[in-house]
Amino acid sequence: MHFGAGALISGLTYEVVYQKTGNKNKAFLWGLASGVVSGIAKEVYDPVFDEKDLLATTSGSFTATVTINIFEKKTKKKGAD
Repeated sequence: MHFGAGALISGLTYEVVYQKTGNKNKAFLWGLASGVVSGIAKEVYDPVFDEKDLLATTSGSFTATVTINIFEKKTKKKGAD
């Protein structure tokens, strides 16, 4: 469940940032960071901090952002000629 949550959060963030900026590097960093930060926040909120859950969330984030980054086609931003 944590792997999927990290992948979903990071994937959605990656796509939103990439659509807004057209920059794969920014999208990668924001996507990865959003998943990791949400995983940390969730574990801090829980009564017991579980490193395995955080590792699973981070792994999902990393997997999603790397996969999307590899297969995302470069698009030209509107109005940039």
